[in-house]
Amino acid sequence: MVTSTDRTGAIGFVVSDFADNIIFAGARRFSGIITPLVIEALAIRTSMEETIPKGFSAVIFEGDCQVLINAANASSSDDRDAGVVLEDIFNLVFRFSEIRFQYVNRKCNWVAHLVAKKALIDDCFCRSHHTVMEWLTQVC
Repeated sequence: MVTSTDRTGAIGFVVSDFADNIIFAGARRFSGIITPLVIEALAIRTSMEETIPKGFSAVIFEGDCQVLINAANASSSDDRDAGVVLEDIFNLVFRFSEIRFQYVNRKCNWVAHLVAKKALIDDCFCRSHHTVMEWLTQVC
């Protein structure tokens, strides 16, 4: 999610295990980001980076950007804007025992979008995964 006025991008991510249980959620803000594909790539990369230290190794990363999910599954992309972030994603794949990148349409990705919207207006919201999970419990 990107605001055009101040060029701040926000991501929300919700990570599931293979039993379709939500195991982790978070949010981040990025200054100077204006390309939706880059924001989507940052969402996947950040969720991967945040998931690894928590010890989750069999996970599903979902996104509503078909181009990005296809690139992640193919481990290949020639996109000039998101290319560096995609390379990071390709390198992080090997840190998981089981991983899936899955496309979901925007209607099914509403939780991540809700988290991203909250992150755009509340920087403190982004500081703690516990805060995000607690907020999701209250909202959903």
